[in-house]
Amino acid sequence: MATGNDTLQPDGRRQDRATRRRAQTRARLLDAGRAVIARKGVDAATIGEIAETADLGFGSFYNYFSTKEELLDAVIDDALERHGQAMDALTSELSDPAGIVAAALHGTLAATADDPVWGWLLVRVAVSHESLLKRLGARLLSDVRRGINDDRFRVLTPALAEYMIGGALIGCMRARLDGELDRSVDAEFVAYSLRLLGIPPSEATELASRSSGDTGQR
Repeated sequence: MATGNDTLQPDGRRQDRATRRRAQTRARLLDAGRAVIARKGVDAATIGEIAETADLGFGSFYNYFSTKEELLDAVIDDALERHGQAMDALTSELSDPAGIVAAALHGTLAATADDPVWGWLLVRVAVSHESLLKRLGARLLSDVRRGINDDRFRVLTPALAEYMIGGALIGCMRARLDGELDRSVDAEFVAYSLRLLGIPPSEATELASRSSGDTGQR
């Protein structure tokens, strides 16, 4: 006689396969949305083109997302989560706020060069969705405040420093993607950012140069 487990196992396997297929299809839509938005911008990207890029029917999109904006939120969440994990790994053994900021800025510029689709996504979305800048800058703002508390940074208004560095970072990312700047300027950008936070010029230059090696840039 078949046991309860015997009868449930095939159904469980079918359910697991269905769950995996849904997760894989959703991931394809996220990848497609990421690529299309990075290439064309938010406004020009259409659900039809995203579905086609994912090699899915138009109607399949609505099995996973109600609107393009819902997909955009998921794409941004995924991009920032991956980047946040990468930055955590990059700075996990650092204790100096200035070194952390330097490594994170270098890491973000390196990610732009290594993954242009990711870079274009952030650049294009930042123009039309101010919330992305705030979310991307939240980590920087936390590091700035920590540096102030540790008497490492000389900043009167942390949010102002975060907006200045964050806005300049997006501009530098755009210039890198357009080919107007190359990796040779990354250390200079990081040094300027550290100086804005009150780090003396010579130390800022040394920290920027040292942190470039931590990200594997040459």
